[in-house]
Parts: sequence; C-alpha cells; structure tokens
Amino acid sequence: MSGAAAGMVREGDGVLAPTDVAASGLRLTATYAVPGPDPVATAAWLAEEMTVEFPTALLADDGIRGEVLGRVEVVAADTVTISVAVEVVGASLTQLLSVVWGNVALAPGLRLIGLGLPAEVVAAMPGPRVGLAGLRAATGAVTRPLTMSAIKPLGLPVDRLAGMAADLAAGGLDIVKEDQSLADQPWAPFADRIGPIGEAVAAANDRAGTQALYAPSLNGPVLELPRRAGAARDAGAGAVMVQPGISGFPAIEAAAGAGLPVIAHPGALGAWTDRVAPALVHGLLPRLGGADCSVFITPGGRFDVSAEDAQAIVAACTGPLGDAPAILPAAGGGITVERVPELRATYGDDLCLLIGGDLHRHGDPGRRAAALRAAVEA
Repeated sequence: MSGAAAGMVREGDGVLAPTDVAASGLRLTATYAVPGPDPVATAAWLAEEMTVEFPTALLADDGIRGEVLGRVEVVAADTVTISVAVEVVGASLTQLLSVVWGNVALAPGLRLIGLGLPAEVVAAMPGPRVGLAGLRAATGAVTRPLTMSAIKPLGLPVDRLAGMAADLAAGGLDIVKEDQSLADQPWAPFADRIGPIGEAVAAANDRAGTQALYAPSLNGPVLELPRRAGAARDAGAGAVMVQPGISGFPAIEAAAGAGLPVIAHPGALGAWTDRVAPALVHGLLPRLGGADCSVFITPGGRFDVSAEDAQAIVAACTGPLGDAPAILPAAGGGITVERVPELRATYGDDLCLLIGGDLHRHGDPGRRAAALRAAVEA
C-alpha cells in the first residue's frame, strides 16, 4: 500500500460509536490571525487540533462532535474565531494554554490575538490574591503610582546588596526587588541573602518611616518555587518575583502558595509576544495565573515595543475581568525619573514605575529614589 493510500481517511471507516457527553453550553473563544489563502480550511483545522485532535470524519454525530469538538464561530479575510466548551478547559490554566496555544502554536505564521472567557472560567483560575488594591494597602500608596527598583548588578556580595536595598527603601521606594538574574550564584546564594536583605529593608523602613516591600527573585528550579517562596516569607519578604517565560505561567500559582504577592517578570516572554498578543502575555495570562503585578516594557527605553501594545497591556491588567481583582502594571525597560510626568499622563496612576539603572547612574541610589518618590507625589 502506498503512503498516500495508507493515510487516507474515508467517511465511515472506524467511526467512533455515539458517546453521551454532557456540557453546560458555556463556551470560551480564541481568535487567531491566520496566514495563507484559505481561512475556512484553517478554521476547520484549528477547531479539530485545539480539542479532539482526531479526524473529524471519524466522529459520529454525537456528543463528542457536538460538544467537545471546537466550533468555528467567525471566519474573516485573515482572522478566525473558534469556540470551545468550558468543560474542555475546566479549572486549569495549563489546560487553557494547551487548548488555545498548544499544538496549534506549531503552525507557522499563526498568531493568537484574543481570548474571550466566561466569568465561570475566570473564577476557576488561580487569580490574583491581593492585586492592585492589596499592593496599594501594603505600601501606603493610596492613589499615586507605585515605585520599584532592583538591587543589582549580578556579582555583588550579600552585604552590598543589603546596603543597596536599605538605601532604596529609605529613599521611599514601594518595592525593592532583586534583579531577575539573582539565583544561587556563589557570591550571594538565595538562602544566604534573603535574611540579611529582608532585615536591612525592615530596618530602613523603621528609620525612615517608609513601607517598602522586599521582593526576592525565585529564579531557580520549578520544584523549588514553593519552598523558596515560603523561605522568603519567613525572612520578612513582602512579595516574590517569578519569570513565567522561563518557569511557565503555572509557576505564578506555585509561588503564590506562600501567601505573598507575586510579581511576574517579562524575561523570555519576547518569544511569546512574537506570536501572541502582548496584552494576553503580560496582562490576561499573568492575571489568571495569580500574579498581583506584571512588569511590561514601555516605548522609549531599551526595547522596541509599540505604544498601542503597551496601552493594551495596562488595560488587560486593570480592566474588568469577571470578579478578578485588577493587578498592578509595572512599566519598565530602561525608563528614567525625568519621564515620570509623561508616563503618568500616558498610563494613569494605576501604575508602578520600575526604574533600575537610572537610580544608580549618579552614585547615590537613595537620593534618586527620593527624587522618584517626589515625582509620583507631585
């Protein structure tokens, strides 16, 4: 038998027996920008590949075909929308990602540009624990933008990292996070640094009357995330930071188990935003996964991003999403203190300003932190 003949599927060959599948009728939608000249064929392929991953011709006209198989809802010139029964996804973020960006992501040129989720799906996801409102309460930043910086560069010993964190906290920053590159390097291993840095930030808060949160980087083995998050909490941290582009979006939920707010860092997510809308990557998905703050890149810094994408990310972090709390969008990527008025005018005050190197440029990060605090209070 030739290869072509062996691969043929004929209607009626091996058809599955009818199956009784109960479903609620609630459906989520995924919208894709599709390449090629035949969006109708692409839509049919998507509906099959997203769900049953089985030749449609072999499905009897029963529950699987009617309820489980994806349904083509809209076909336009270069976009298609597919709906899927909520039971296919359940309460799992990993399953949601598997459906809307699993096998289908292997198709060259396809882009995921929108998700429509019923309130029931949103409610079933981990979701943020404290969100924007909780971070405002913890830092005392009632209405103004929050401020954040990182202790860096990689290679500093624990005592110097702790001293830098204390200076930034005393200068009035709301969140003093570790640089995402800090892991378990011999100069400052995770277990050795979190206690001294946590104590330094707490002491600086006591002296200066500030409320800075220390946020260690949980950049390590995924299986270690819950234990490290718990150790950070016990060392006095007020938040933790993960990189979902490296550890996976479910790592956010793993880190949140210690009860601290979680910051999602955008490292490695550029590979996602080439083919998935940035508002989903930096807004919706971290929010569903349980992030309370999501760092995104703004135009005018070190990276080339569009103003439209940045605005869409902020809207995805703070706009309505069922009963899920808004989360804090943190603008970063090489911004300066002098840009604070412009950034507030562009994105509003439900924002965190993450400024790293600029606070160190003049050799006095505490003084520059105080200038940043003054700028957001003006």
